[in-house]
Amino acid sequence: MTSSLLELQSHANATTWRELAELTMSRLLVFNVRRGSEAAELTLQEYAQATSDVDSTVSATFNSVELQLLNRYFIALITSC
Repeated sequence: MTSSLLELQSHANATTWRELAELTMSRLLVFNVRRGSEAAELTLQEYAQATSDVDSTVSATFNSVELQLLNRYFIALITSC
């Protein structure tokens, strides 16, 4: 995904944009597997406001893998559903 983003930034074209869009949607669906239809409702504003900030009482319950995922990915709250 990172290489696609860098390629898009240096040489913008429709093929790379489409690949990056599909990779982004795939990640949304994988991490939201039980409610996959919510990804279709995600607005650009909600995606732009995605964050890795989580309430400390919630993150205290995370195991080491979940904490690594939180450091690598963002959480987008979908309010339009």
